[in-house]
Amino acid sequence: DTIISEGGWVESLSAYLYLVVAASLLVAGGLKLWKPSIRCPRHPFLLASVLCLFFAREMDFHSRFTGGSILKTSFYLRDDLSFMSRALAASVIVLASVIVVSMFRRYASLVRSRFAAGNWLGVLPIAACLLVVFSKSIDMGLGTLGRNGVVLPIEWKVAAGHMEELSELLIPCCFLLMTVVLFLGKSKSAEGSASNSANANEPNETIRLGRERTSRAA
Repeated sequence: DTIISEGGWVESLSAYLYLVVAASLLVAGGLKLWKPSIRCPRHPFLLASVLCLFFAREMDFHSRFTGGSILKTSFYLRDDLSFMSRALAASVIVLASVIVVSMFRRYASLVRSRFAAGNWLGVLPIAACLLVVFSKSIDMGLGTLGRNGVVLPIEWKVAAGHMEELSELLIPCCFLLMTVVLFLGKSKSAEGSASNSANANEPNETIRLGRERTSRAA
């Protein structure tokens, strides 16, 4: 239970998997700036920023340093909170919202078309979104039942908590698989382009050699 429970190894693994994928995208984006010929995902820095937001949420940064969740309106209505604290928290929320909206604007139609084509790069992001909804539904459902005085058996609560943590682990796994599929697809595409280029040059080379032989015989 300590492995899968809140704050256990599974939660920590989920958080750090986000960082692993974000770091790989940042490296790929940096190499792309240094050498434009290097193949790289679209908007790698934007994707890395979104993954860092997932990492921060998984590590409870929204409430760890503020004494309350900056995602809740009750935080901004506290009497002991200064105006600057409210403004800083609101700025973080606005920045995170801009990053997420920018990602959806750039990738929504692309993911939809890839999903319709049965491409893994369309299936995996939609699966990740569904897992987010599923895990948060469990969390919100348990909270709502508790606030309304519904007492569930302890075994049900533990099972629901385990399902939530495992589904949250699958979210960064989806992103990791997307990165692997993307890089493998890029590399295979590059190999295919090189092979096609070589095959296209073979007839020209044959014609050139034939002309040289003809001219020597003459």
